[in-house]
Amino acid sequence: MKPQEKQKQMTTPLFNDEDQLIYPDFEAMWERIEPHVPDSNEQLLPVAHPPVPGRRHAWRTAFIAAAAVLVLATPVFAAISYNWDAFLFKNGGIRAAYNQGLGQSVEKSLAWNGVKLTVHTAVVDDNRMALLFSVSAPRMKSGGLAQFGEMSLRTVDGQNVEGRQRLMWDGDNNVWRGTFEAQWTPETTEADVQFLAQNLRLYSAAERQLAFQPSNSEMQSFDINQDGIQRIAIQPFVQGDKVMLVSHVFFSDPSVQTWPAIGIYKGNSPVSEAAHGFYGKPGEQGEYTVQQFFKMGDLADSSLAYKLLYTKKDQEADNEWSLDLHLNKEQMKSGTQAHELDVPIESGAGKMTLKQMIVTPTQVRLRAFHEKNQPLIFKKHHLEINGREIPNGNTYQPQGPEETDFYFDVPPDVRITEHTPIALVMNYEVVEHKDNKTPIVLKDISKERKTLTTQVGGYSVQWTYYSQDGSLYVQSESADPRFGGVNQTYMLRGGESIPGRPVTTNFTGDGNNQNLDEYKDYQDTSAEIYMYSYFTDNPEKGLRVELNK
Repeated sequence: MKPQEKQKQMTTPLFNDEDQLIYPDFEAMWERIEPHVPDSNEQLLPVAHPPVPGRRHAWRTAFIAAAAVLVLATPVFAAISYNWDAFLFKNGGIRAAYNQGLGQSVEKSLAWNGVKLTVHTAVVDDNRMALLFSVSAPRMKSGGLAQFGEMSLRTVDGQNVEGRQRLMWDGDNNVWRGTFEAQWTPETTEADVQFLAQNLRLYSAAERQLAFQPSNSEMQSFDINQDGIQRIAIQPFVQGDKVMLVSHVFFSDPSVQTWPAIGIYKGNSPVSEAAHGFYGKPGEQGEYTVQQFFKMGDLADSSLAYKLLYTKKDQEADNEWSLDLHLNKEQMKSGTQAHELDVPIESGAGKMTLKQMIVTPTQVRLRAFHEKNQPLIFKKHHLEINGREIPNGNTYQPQGPEETDFYFDVPPDVRITEHTPIALVMNYEVVEHKDNKTPIVLKDISKERKTLTTQVGGYSVQWTYYSQDGSLYVQSESADPRFGGVNQTYMLRGGESIPGRPVTTNFTGDGNNQNLDEYKDYQDTSAEIYMYSYFTDNPEKGLRVELNK
């Protein structure tokens, strides 16, 4: 990432009839957000929420025994037969293993007061683990978004394994179908774990009309005082032919999850966003911040309606589910290959060595070792398997700052043998430079926007600066797309660096080189600004590494 980084809500029981719940298109919401959810090396921090109060562990076990009903594992032929294809469209590797019959049948349930959590299948190999589960409750009449407040695995040695949950409504069977996936695997072929889940929550759509004026460049604040939201503050920033709306959402109940955003409507039709936004970066006071981009011409219509869109928690089952599972990855062994590698890769960031490739029926994982906290100079990665491109390579650091894993889902129609040609292709080179210490001199600072152009690493960079609400704003950008952008700027006062507060959220290699910093309570009419660093982009430059000739 370029920048350095109450009123109590009342909910009804899950079993109440809710005839009028209207749920938003949550899949569309995720489609909008997910393209800019960064890898683990470049992740936005979630808004800090206070921990859930203690749950009185001394009596929890006895209480579960009295109030929960364990539904014993049933034979495979008696299990509910679900077609998981439509629910695993984002999990090609898991879908491939499931359709090949490589999933481990579990069919184990736990019911709390009629709310039943059933783990149907475990897909476990030498790269990762996924559970396919369903949730049912009495008198459910509509779907929408369901989410557990917490979900994890616990190993016999007490390790807590975090993962990603995803639930979707299955109207044909009147259940939510879910997946829990973790980049974790047991060290042995078989392992006993506990599957833990608590606080099932149902959300519905909500909105609030806002008297927002896009022509007013100052921060505009609106009291909400409902559904755990206290207020929202919105400020528009002109960036070329786009307007960036930066929203700060403050909560009166910090435990709520609302996924807020600004919706703009012409009549009943929404105005499309001009680019993907960024969601969830915490603000200075712990608030939830949102950046959204719209075309300036689209906001010229005075008849537009502006709304705060969010989700509100309608129902909750404040229960805890704990299922003992026995995981077995024996079925995956026939399709698993481990290749020891020793492939050095030289780049502008330093040397990285590919040490191992593990191929399973669900995923190809590459293990790489490098200098501590060394950045990846190539920002896009894909595999070529027998000449076919497998896109959307992701990275994460499982063991620490000296190891990076690349992993790729195996599509359902791809089969890999020991002799299948595999190559790692990396492209879009991004290089960080720290060689420019020349100050950018800003003169005659006022509310009027002023610009100046400087040379940064041989590129023309335009600086726009102005004062507003007692703050100095400094924006940098270049018309040359090969200039990747200026990192956070700073001033020098008495030999101490005073960093500007990043307003924009950018990622290296995202094609956007506009950067906006704010200096609060700045009253002088001149300033000298310095750059921590800047980036250059070379989208065409790449590297191909043959892994299995």
